[in-house]
Amino acid sequence: MAQTKKARQAAKESGATAAKAHAKKALADTRKEMRKAIDAENRERLKILKKQGLYSGDLRKKPTRYAKSLIHKFSDVIAGRATAVKLPDAKAAKPYAEGYKTKGDRVVIPTAPGQTFRFNPKTAEIEGKRVLPTGKVAKSRILPREKGKLPGMGPIPPGKTRYYSIYFRRGTKLVLGYRTDSFAELQKFMEEYTDYNDWQDYVVTEDF
Repeated sequence: MAQTKKARQAAKESGATAAKAHAKKALADTRKEMRKAIDAENRERLKILKKQGLYSGDLRKKPTRYAKSLIHKFSDVIAGRATAVKLPDAKAAKPYAEGYKTKGDRVVIPTAPGQTFRFNPKTAEIEGKRVLPTGKVAKSRILPREKGKLPGMGPIPPGKTRYYSIYFRRGTKLVLGYRTDSFAELQKFMEEYTDYNDWQDYVVTEDF
């Protein structure tokens, strides 16, 4: 009788051990599948960055810590809220580094729906186009940083109104600080921000 009781107890303990081992294995398999799914998602994100010239690694390999840092840094590009504009070289992109995220010869510019940007070698500026709901095309210019000088605005096209915008960095994002059709009004607004003594170098102009 005593032996039967001991056998039942041993069988019970053995079953509990087996159940724990099974649960542990199931949890490990679940975590493994989750890691695979996350790696697959990260590869898709890196694929977007590679098309934009912001990543040059092998997409077939497991994403490295550096690759994951790029995913975090350029999350706005992945989400379609920004685009990477190719400049002639890294030296040409450097003047934009304080106002925008850069990597090598790429400058990341926030975009509105339907807005595109490209580098114009004739003016050495990044230029944008956006089709408005009215069908009109708004053109914008992202000016390079030229310390101590006001940005050259150029003539306003006939029938157009020029708007001036300034953006502020909030964490990893750029948010619109102020927009007006009067450059003098923008200057007055920026008088409150005494720390931004070179803000003129980051003015964005749009002609509507």
